[in-house]
Amino acid sequence: MTAEIGILNKNGVVLASDSAVTLSDGKNSKVFNSARKLFTLSKEHSIGIMIYGNASFMEIPWEVILNEFKNTIGKNTLENTAQYVDELIRFLISFKHLQVEELLINYLVRSTKSILDKIAFEAQETADSRVSNGETISQDDFNNILLDSITNFKLEISEIKIEDGLEFFDAELDIIKEIVEDFFQTFPHTPSEVEIISKSLYKAIFIGYDSSNVTGLVIAGYGSKEIFPSIRQIELNGIFSQRLIWRVINESEINHHKNCHIIPFAQSEMVETIMNGIDPNLNVFIAEQISSVMEKRGLGDEIEKIFENISFIQQSYYINPIIDLIGMQPLNEMASTAKTFIELTSFKRKIVNTLETVGGPVDVLAISKGEGPVWIDRKYYFDIEKNIDYRMRKEN
Repeated sequence: MTAEIGILNKNGVVLASDSAVTLSDGKNSKVFNSARKLFTLSKEHSIGIMIYGNASFMEIPWEVILNEFKNTIGKNTLENTAQYVDELIRFLISFKHLQVEELLINYLVRSTKSILDKIAFEAQETADSRVSNGETISQDDFNNILLDSITNFKLEISEIKIEDGLEFFDAELDIIKEIVEDFFQTFPHTPSEVEIISKSLYKAIFIGYDSSNVTGLVIAGYGSKEIFPSIRQIELNGIFSQRLIWRVINESEINHHKNCHIIPFAQSEMVETIMNGIDPNLNVFIAEQISSVMEKRGLGDEIEKIFENISFIQQSYYINPIIDLIGMQPLNEMASTAKTFIELTSFKRKIVNTLETVGGPVDVLAISKGEGPVWIDRKYYFDIEKNIDYRMRKEN
């Protein structure tokens, strides 16, 4: 996992990221505190790019992909960050190393199995719950529970509309059918049912239903026509059915009406705690308890008013003062603020009984209209003082 943040005001934008990456073989997990998640394009582009989630795309490390994108885009600056997103998407679609048949099949197999595992897990949870209540679950009972999970999945997928239309390619559909047949060996099924389930899985992969393969990309800075910074957040799943599966998550800009944005990515609870004055999980629990008590006492009509008053207090005494202050900060103070947010998240992981999925050195990049990208803090996997020729290559 990851903790990252983007802070923008009229002076510029600061991006900060931790260095932890979690690797797992399905049974054991190991955290390494040396991952690079924050990049620049070049000195010609006032752009920073952060990644979170999956460190690879179609089994190719993002660091490799972004380096190729850097070479492709060259010195051709674009007008705004939205155009940088569009250019990156065009590059990914045309990048021949992502179109290798083996990688496409691996992605399809991995996504299909991930969704089926999720369906089976939900069925198993239901069965376990019924057993804990004293029921005896036979194989036929479990098959019925699994059938309900499959039915719910198909219904959920069928209600999702696709604007671009959906075409089933036989080669990909046949692979999904083989996986379904294997997955349901002990489950009574007909060829017609396999066809229906497989098409639901096909559509689910087509719309990016599987979250296990998602990579988030944050592109922030200035295009040549922007006087204030902007930030774009997208998420990408993979390449399937002859298309790139991706979506826009957030687009935020500084303008004459908006002086500041504070946007956390991935693990964001510490930022939300500071901004809102309360841990988000605790906030949800309290809200549920208040709603339950109020409804039991016949005061359901008062719930909305209570939450509106709480929201007003949070906005007035917590969120607005922070936004107002950071909106005036110079870049060096913004960089310190961003780094502190990441370090607080890392500290929280160290003192609770969980895997330390946030940690290591914090990379901090500041971008201004006049100076372009400037590294405030940056780690290397080697001693830069011992690599004079590296520095000379970068300076040329």
